[in-house]
Amino acid sequence: MGLLKIPGTKYRPWHILTGNYPKPNDDDEDGLQMWEDTNSIVRLTMINNCEPEVRARIGSFPTAKEAYIELKKAYI
Repeated sequence: MGLLKIPGTKYRPWHILTGNYPKPNDDDEDGLQMWEDTNSIVRLTMINNCEPEVRARIGSFPTAKEAYIELKKAYI
């Protein structure tokens, strides 16, 4: 997940989880769409690679970062 660069940015998917790829303002439609698409991909990658009970725990979080924080609290 960390090796691919997000097109048109200096960021990588890992930056969604760390918060280093900030969500753009609403007036930056292209940037916001790229962020939302990347967040969805990262979030679904996390969910699809977890056991069902963990999926249930993180599935309701709207951002990958929030799900990641929940996983860290629960398992680290």
